[in-house]
Amino acid sequence: MPFSMSITIRRPRQSGDVIWTAMDSRRVANEWKSLILSRTLEGKDYRYKAFKPYANARTAKGRTHVDLYETGEMLNSMRTVNVSPVGADVVITGPNAKTYAEHVNKVREFWGYGAKDGSNLRKLIDKLINGHLKSIRAKPALGGK
Repeated sequence: MPFSMSITIRRPRQSGDVIWTAMDSRRVANEWKSLILSRTLEGKDYRYKAFKPYANARTAKGRTHVDLYETGEMLNSMRTVNVSPVGADVVITGPNAKTYAEHVNKVREFWGYGAKDGSNLRKLIDKLINGHLKSIRAKPALGGK
């Protein structure tokens, strides 16, 4: 079982037209993944608070910026999977990366989303739904001109 987070979407409908697709779920999951990567590389946890500093052994090696990217294996193994019109999962795959992610997350909580990530994801979801609604409104009525 991979280290994972799920996003579930209640599929809105407009007059029988589906206004949420699997591609929309993928876009939101990929944005979520992007938010995790960017804040982690900035040295911030899911609440956008600075990570706990590295222990002396790492600082002795010259690594003072805490970005969880020493080898890249953990963060580079994030994937978007199980994509459907009702959601998607963001996972860390691979036995070493998964085990390491579970360990790291206990000390430096990078995995998850807080208020700022939630706000960014809601904006994207609103944008996608509004785009679908515009295309539905633009469809000519049956038998109309």
